[in-house]
Amino acid sequence: MGPEDEIYEWLWDGKSIDGIKEFASERKLSLIDLVESYFPGGWQETVPNDLQGLIKGAVDERRSQGQYGAKGYQHLMQILAIDAQGEALVQAGVICIDTGAEGYELVETTKDGAIEMVEQYRAALALAGANRPGKPIKMG
Repeated sequence: MGPEDEIYEWLWDGKSIDGIKEFASERKLSLIDLVESYFPGGWQETVPNDLQGLIKGAVDERRSQGQYGAKGYQHLMQILAIDAQGEALVQAGVICIDTGAEGYELVETTKDGAIEMVEQYRAALALAGANRPGKPIKMG
């Protein structure tokens, strides 16, 4: 068994987000590298069912073709973990609609702060959908 196998098999105890950071540091990995390379879904067993998975936010549409022809960006987030102390690790980012290029950051917050982020993302997506003009219906 190699060092990478040990990383894949590691089980977080759920006590503290600091345990995840310490594990990454001991393996000489940044926290984002640990998540992206080994635990892309995070530790979903610590996240309430209604908050699990990828949460889409609003799309920032660009009216003019900007650099690289980007038409807009889709905002995304995911609660990766919530520890026993009520602290949360969240991955937030954007994806370029045209190129698929993406950028993410990890945010440490409270469980309540993470829930608020989810609510904001969902509300922004719902509002964007409500403000889009409907497609014309062809009659007859």
